[in-house]
Amino acid sequence: MEHTFKGQGSTLVVLEDKLILKHGRNKRFTSSPTVEIKYSDLDKLILQKPSIVSGYCYFLRKGFDIQDLSKLDIMADEYAITISFAHQFKRFLKAEKLINQYLDNIDQNDTPVVSFAHEKLLNELINGKTKSYDYSGLTGSIVISKSTITLKYKKFLHTGGKGSKTVDIQKISSVSVSKPTMTSGKVKIHYEGFANRGYYSPKEEANEITITNINQYNQMLEAKELILALKRYHENQVHSTDSLSPADEIRKYKSLFDEGIISEEEFEKKKKELLN
Repeated sequence: MEHTFKGQGSTLVVLEDKLILKHGRNKRFTSSPTVEIKYSDLDKLILQKPSIVSGYCYFLRKGFDIQDLSKLDIMADEYAITISFAHQFKRFLKAEKLINQYLDNIDQNDTPVVSFAHEKLLNELINGKTKSYDYSGLTGSIVISKSTITLKYKKFLHTGGKGSKTVDIQKISSVSVSKPTMTSGKVKIHYEGFANRGYYSPKEEANEITITNINQYNQMLEAKELILALKRYHENQVHSTDSLSPADEIRKYKSLFDEGIISEEEFEKKKKELLN
């Protein structure tokens, strides 16, 4: 059954399996026209009552935090609906009660809950369900796949890079995301072999993308978590390979021998080394 709750310029649709936020024209500059939230991704609703100024209903997802955001930043977020009048606030109190009932049913039915949004994305990349995820900023985008990230520079907007740059995730040392202020923010990918200019220049570095609003900031925070999670995954894979037992190593070389990749002499030599 569908339940609809209207705010100021945006509408909330409550379904049995998810929520849909539909934003009007005034908000589409900073957000998508339609935003879907699964109950398994939702932590709670945060309601602020309107007074002299407008309030809001914010849909907080698991793994996200808005404590450091200003009220204006929160209201501009695509996961928020502005509430300007008392009757709208009363509607969203009813919406909160209904949504909490759905959340309670999820807990009672032991439906798997994803602790952090990036964990679900990570699993989909590792299992091959999704080839890549794209995160857009003002001057370019970051495309994340299982083993690489690609910085795609927007023509005429990015002043320091042309075309695209692909980096192996295992070569990434860190990712930094700075919040947009009066001017803009940045997401920077620090990786092996890249060197900053070492002097001031108005041009962007090739390892950075400019972001200008809170939605891009939140998306890049998610991108950062996903990149670091993939880096940990690949590091664990390497450690797992490094810690093979002698018996496992012998099986590995026997498989290479059976496939004709190594000779019998090479296999026996390696087997002797491992047994000793």
